[in-house]
Amino acid sequence: MFRLQTISFTGCSPLCSQNGVVFILDEVITGFRWHNGGGQGYYDIVPDMSAFGKAMGNGFSIAALAGKREIMKLGGLDHDQERVFLLSLTHGAENPNLAAALEL
Repeated sequence: MFRLQTISFTGCSPLCSQNGVVFILDEVITGFRWHNGGGQGYYDIVPDMSAFGKAMGNGFSIAALAGKREIMKLGGLDHDQERVFLLSLTHGAENPNLAAALEL
């Protein structure tokens, strides 16, 4: 049985590591708005993966998934392990918005 406990943001990363869980930080709202480094820069935490949204494209619909190399490589082709499907598709088909993000 799991008991809920209140922990701070800074306590999330070690708790996830201790339990073999990937710590994913949703930066769709906080990324590039609260701090140049997003919520993770503001709170001085290092997640395993992060999801970013429209602030990256100055309001244009765009999304990105970022993470530690050892996790992101699992979604690639250059390894002998089972492949993992990594995708952030909130605004994935918005090609003009990708061009706008490159200009920022």
